[in-house]
Order: sequence, then C-alpha cells, then structure tokens
Amino acid sequence: MSNIHIQGIEVGNVKTPDGLYSCYQALVIQGPVKSSYNGADKTQVVLPVSDVFISDCNFGATANSAQPFYLFNAKNINFRNVAIAAKKYHTTLEVMP
Repeated sequence: MSNIHIQGIEVGNVKTPDGLYSCYQALVIQGPVKSSYNGADKTQVVLPVSDVFISDCNFGATANSAQPFYLFNAKNINFRNVAIAAKKYHTTLEVMP
C-alpha cells in the first residue's frame, strides 16, 4: 500500500474506568511481515506501507501514552499538524524490519 492520505479527523475522548481516552493507540500502521509469507522462496521482497500523509488531525488522548502510535515495516510516514494527547507532531517517520 502506498500514497495514503488522511486529513481532518477529530476524535473525542470518552470516560473509561481508567480515565478519559479516545483509544489505546491513535494509529497502528503495519506493513506485511516477511515471516507471514509461506512458501519455498525465502528471497521474496516484502514491500512496506509507504508514502502515508496524515495532516490536520486530532486523535484525542491515548491510554498508551508511552507509545501513542505503532509503526512497523512503514516508510515515509508523514505527520503534519497532528495532535495526539495534546502533543503536536510535525515529522516524517520510517520503521523498517
């Protein structure tokens, strides 16, 4: 998957027994995992999720404040004016296996 655009999402928090949260983690972007592919060809190329653009979003407060998002096998993930738990993100990330 590539060239994904997400813009203008605003998420509200809800009362839980542990506090006021919108979710556990705001974003989970995981590309294919090589070990998931079965077959004899161990040289098969597994392409990452790439060129994701997330802008002008507020994802609310996450219950997992230590890791508000999770990325794996993901390349060129762009955050512009993205708020998660009142922290603004303006960065480009890449997490490759």
